[in-house]
Amino acid sequence: MSRTHKIALLGALLLASALRLWGFTTESLLWHPDEFHFVYWPLLFYSGDLNPHFFSYPSLYFYLLAVVYGCHFLWQWLLGTGWTLAEWASFYFFWNPDYLLGTARLVSITFAVGTACWVGLLAARVYTQRAGPIAALLLGVCTLHVRQSGLAAVDVPMTFWFVGCIWAAVRLLNHDSFANYVLAGVLVGLTASTKYPGALAGMAITAAHLLAGRSLWDRRIWLAGIVSLGAFIIASPYIILDFSSFKTNFIYETGHLQRGRVDLGIGWWYHLKVSLRHSLGLFGLLLTGLALIWTSRHRRNEEWVVLAGFLAYYLVMGSGRLVYVRYALPLAALQAVLVAGFIANLKRKHWLFLLLGLTLVEPLYGSLRLTQLRIGGDTRRQARTWVEQHVPPGTSCCNFGGWGGDIPLRTFTDQWWKIKYFERKFSRQTLDHSLMFLNTQTPSAPYYQYAIQVNNRDQAAGDKQIVKDRECAYAILHRHPLTPTGINEHLIEALAQVGKRVAHFTPEGLDKSDPRYDPIDSYYVPIGSFGQLQQTGPEIEIWRIDAQPLPKRRDQTAMEVFARGYALSAAVALNEARAEIALDLSLHALTLNPGNVKVLEVLARVLVNLQRTNEAISIYQQIIERVPDLWRTYNDLALLYASLGQHQEAVRYYSQAVKRNPKNSDLHNNLGISLRSLGKHDQAIRHWLQALTLAPQNTDIRYNLGMHYYTTKQYDRAIDIFEQLLKLEPIRTRVHNNLAGAYKSQGNHDRAITHWRQVISTEPNNTDALYNICSTYQSMRYEPERAAVCWQQFIDLKPDDPTAHIHLANAYVRVGQNELARTWFEKVLQRLPDHPQADKIRQILMDRP
Repeated sequence: MSRTHKIALLGALLLASALRLWGFTTESLLWHPDEFHFVYWPLLFYSGDLNPHFFSYPSLYFYLLAVVYGCHFLWQWLLGTGWTLAEWASFYFFWNPDYLLGTARLVSITFAVGTACWVGLLAARVYTQRAGPIAALLLGVCTLHVRQSGLAAVDVPMTFWFVGCIWAAVRLLNHDSFANYVLAGVLVGLTASTKYPGALAGMAITAAHLLAGRSLWDRRIWLAGIVSLGAFIIASPYIILDFSSFKTNFIYETGHLQRGRVDLGIGWWYHLKVSLRHSLGLFGLLLTGLALIWTSRHRRNEEWVVLAGFLAYYLVMGSGRLVYVRYALPLAALQAVLVAGFIANLKRKHWLFLLLGLTLVEPLYGSLRLTQLRIGGDTRRQARTWVEQHVPPGTSCCNFGGWGGDIPLRTFTDQWWKIKYFERKFSRQTLDHSLMFLNTQTPSAPYYQYAIQVNNRDQAAGDKQIVKDRECAYAILHRHPLTPTGINEHLIEALAQVGKRVAHFTPEGLDKSDPRYDPIDSYYVPIGSFGQLQQTGPEIEIWRIDAQPLPKRRDQTAMEVFARGYALSAAVALNEARAEIALDLSLHALTLNPGNVKVLEVLARVLVNLQRTNEAISIYQQIIERVPDLWRTYNDLALLYASLGQHQEAVRYYSQAVKRNPKNSDLHNNLGISLRSLGKHDQAIRHWLQALTLAPQNTDIRYNLGMHYYTTKQYDRAIDIFEQLLKLEPIRTRVHNNLAGAYKSQGNHDRAITHWRQVISTEPNNTDALYNICSTYQSMRYEPERAAVCWQQFIDLKPDDPTAHIHLANAYVRVGQNELARTWFEKVLQRLPDHPQADKIRQILMDRP
């Protein structure tokens, strides 16, 4: 390559670097959902266990980042920090992962600029020297590549190796030594070990070999294949050493590729109309088509090798319905090569510069807008700053709208899964030792509790009941055109009844624009149609829930944060019916932070589950001594006493809970139940009525009140309550059953039968309801035929019930079918000659020969 072309290539690389680094230091480190893999897993290798136990991706990039992070440790160690390796790993794993995220993103940017360089070298080898700088320039401004370059993920590094494989394949056309085949095989192995689809680059190696006129049985091509497999295994050894885990993950990923997440159509069409359309713009896509036609007619082997790599990847990765635009990065890189070759082939320079200028306009504009958006900030960063300034640490918040758009607060749940993985790799003893070190370091951000987590993402649309059940002091909502997000349409109205909006953040310009996003990727950076958008992120609303008290604002310690993490681990173990493990975890949490109320609450629940009642009561009493105004503790203690049948104590503690939280309808309802058990009916009714005032739509409260009236034979009132309840919840079997009993007690048989038939419509095999219908018909003198038919239906369901046989026989007597009546009476005597009514039946048979 001439000096002029080298300078041009260097200029293209400088532009590529500037577009990817511009604003990098000021950009808020808002994590993409995939990035946590590339920060946390490499740190865990420093436990000495190099098995990632995670094979959705191969291992090469994890190992590479682990080496980069290790260099950082050595640098700190040389500066005299005095940190051990475990302390260093724990610090960045728990306290400051954002720093390593920035490091990982810089590594990705390095690969991105390296890809632009390799694209230039490839284009120069395939076409002419001037095609090299043009290709590097095109990839340098490629909107899709610029967008993805700043993320700590495998797509950009895989693209780097993929282009290297195509370069090596083209080189094989004129350099057929064993060494060059080995080099090509190594590059294919490294590409596949960065991301599995990278193995498709091997098709270009095979194509180059065949286009050069060499035999398929040539030892060199088989050597390249063996070397590529060896390089793949060496770079990701636990794919073989832990094959069962690899097999499980790999089968899932291939199935996921075919199924997709949202039906956006098949990948062949989607990558053509969206991914490649927005990589070099509409004019660039047009030139890509012309370049493909020109290449197919030109019939140069070098161009056919590039085309083979492009088509192999396009056809395979486009065959599924999982169509992230980032999957098209290798296509975008080769697109830059093909277009550069087409433009560089033009003989007249003015046409060359015109086409190049027209091609650069849209992607360069898109890349510049991406850098502006990076500097413009993100609404989630603004909202996080607001929360950390206004909301006390430890507050419970309901996060609605979808996990991808949540404000990136530090949460105790995050701490729980970090503890789980760190212990699994390093051991609890190592973590306990590191805790003494971490306790000397201040957490980089306060910790909160989110209500919506991995195990309940189906509730992310939001509901007023979730806010109540999770005792959220704040509800944080977000909306955005991206598919994964969404808010229950009635949620705002419900929140307005229990709280008020205290903060609102809207991306500047979003309301005046219609940006094009990757619809299945929770990454709030557009790929095109930027309009007037000036900020990334979703629209965010923060609501303060009036009924929920706030914890006192104070500094959190490492021991407190880790104790809460262990307590959550204990709660998860308890939900999974592993009570003994839950006890161990909760006791360990207590040793870290004695007296922590949240830890004591979990410990008490564990002890209740283990039926160590006295110890649980003692723990609850300790909580009351520490926080006498915490209504939840009185409620839990009351529930425990109620389960033991000690309703006097239950009433005592429910009353204390109601005193501290008088607007909680559930407390009034439960207090009413315990008061009724003590025979204090008037007080019970008063609390149920109060509960209904607070929660008019609560059907359980109405049911308890209705049951009280029903059991005390106040049927008019019971009927009124039950009828109101059915308007709120039409299909409720117990209500229909009790309402039928109330109507029958009043002599309204028709209404009673109607409701029992409602029971049967829901539960066709409910023989109790059918028995009640039959007995009701039997008691109605004008319905003997219906009684007989009903009893026959009952016997079909329950043929061994002698009482039903007797009733059926009596029904036949009433309708004058004496022979049938005799048959059924005789069946009773045959089966149960000692039945209590046997003598009466014999007398009937003697009187009716």
